[in-house]
Amino acid sequence: MTHFRPQPPQEVARPLKQAGLILLLFLCVFIPFRQPLADLTFSGVKAVPDVLILCLAAWYVVSVRFRLRFQWNDLLFLAFEGTALVSCLVNHIPVALWVYETRSIGIYYILYFVIRNFGYGRRELILFTKTLQGVSLPLLALVLVEKITSKTVLFSPLVLATIGNTNLGRAYSMFYNPNTYGLFLTFTILLSLWLALRTDYKTPVWIYAVLATSLYMTQSRSSILILAAGLAVLLVCAVREKKLNVRRLALSGAVIAAAAVVVLLGSTWGAKQYFTRVAQYQLVDRVKEGYSEAQYIVEVPYITPDGVEHTGYVYHDITYIDKECTTTLNEYGSIVYTRSTAYILTKNGGMKLEEYQALPAAEQADLVAGSGARLDENRTNEIIDAMRGSLDSKTGDRFDDLKDSAMYTADFNGRLYSLQYALKVIHDYPILGTGFGTFGSAASTTWKPPTYGVYVLRENFYADNQYACVLAETGILGFVLFLAFLLCTLWTYRKDLLKGMACVMIGWFGLFYNILEVQIGAFLLWSVLSFVLTAPAAEDDGGAAHD
Repeated sequence: MTHFRPQPPQEVARPLKQAGLILLLFLCVFIPFRQPLADLTFSGVKAVPDVLILCLAAWYVVSVRFRLRFQWNDLLFLAFEGTALVSCLVNHIPVALWVYETRSIGIYYILYFVIRNFGYGRRELILFTKTLQGVSLPLLALVLVEKITSKTVLFSPLVLATIGNTNLGRAYSMFYNPNTYGLFLTFTILLSLWLALRTDYKTPVWIYAVLATSLYMTQSRSSILILAAGLAVLLVCAVREKKLNVRRLALSGAVIAAAAVVVLLGSTWGAKQYFTRVAQYQLVDRVKEGYSEAQYIVEVPYITPDGVEHTGYVYHDITYIDKECTTTLNEYGSIVYTRSTAYILTKNGGMKLEEYQALPAAEQADLVAGSGARLDENRTNEIIDAMRGSLDSKTGDRFDDLKDSAMYTADFNGRLYSLQYALKVIHDYPILGTGFGTFGSAASTTWKPPTYGVYVLRENFYADNQYACVLAETGILGFVLFLAFLLCTLWTYRKDLLKGMACVMIGWFGLFYNILEVQIGAFLLWSVLSFVLTAPAAEDDGGAAHD
């Protein structure tokens, strides 16, 4: 029978329930360090969660003798996946890509499908949250090492080369992504506050200081904005339930702010000292070494100022290097033709040719004047200057950037770009889209989709927008089913404050990332939804609640 409401826990063997809880706690620790562990060992390490989840699922299915219980959101998810499969078959996309993408967005849904039947309650949620809080401590320690050493110690040249100049001052930590790290911290903060509101567990103030300081250092606007919204909701609830202690809140806020200031000022001072003595001499060589290893380098034609045609390589459409991929091009005035547009190489880096041509002649001449040797030295110094400037970068500066009109143009590397091209795709493939693995999804990074040539998408294009990706790959039919799945999940848990907030958070983050492919995001969402939190009796029996 299918239900909208969560169903009572099933009778399962105690070892199975214990294994499920151990797996949840293990994934809290493993996922934040998944990528660096793979870099240090072998890439197969990243499949550890998949193997463990599938083993737990097989154990559960056998334990309940295949008496599986479905909710409406399960059926909608299956319908969405079925539509995606049909789309792949119709568009002659290898079924292996459908399997790959289904695993990417569905593996933690399988975990949720299983453990929601185990009756984990508030006691287990407290243990879950404590584990996330514990993991945040070494992550912050590593962030401080990252900041003080200007990312020259913890990151390989390849990773360092992929970090744009505007992001050099942001905390990446072991997620290798400041926004993913911010998502993790936001979830952990709101979980901690919800427990303080609804249980006897109170998170120590110094833990909040660690979490808040770490989040500030990520400079993740999407995470900070959704955290502010979550804090407002919890504050209203605390006032309505008469659980708000204004004096305690003010004191805690002051302690957190003071701790954050001390950590930020101290790490910035240390970073400047290290940069002057060590980092600036290492940085350029490590970045250039990363260029030679990078997978995102595309061969392009370019024309030198004297009209000679050459073949070179372009890195992410904006960083130009020579044919051997070792040194930066020094021939300012060269015009580089990429898949999306033409750029001219100037002293300030790559500039769109049409923008350059719109400048006064005197400015044009100044941007490309000088000898090759001197200009190459200047471009090398730009890397150092960018890192030096990043040492004083502030989160407020990131929000000031929102006033820049350039942010809202559909440029080659933005979310609006993804949406713009998704609409082009859907115009040609309205019903079923182009199939999994054809438009900026995890599966599309494993091959060269034919759609990229048709729609002039850059190599290794990643949508960074779950909705644009789903729309292009599964069409209007798949998109409607996907939205119905998300809304049905929200409706299922609409009466539970924490779960409702978790659903809204993931819906928000989907505007900025392929959120169901982000392991920590999908894991936190489906894990939180699997806990039984509404029945008071859950405190005594491990969380068993009955509708």
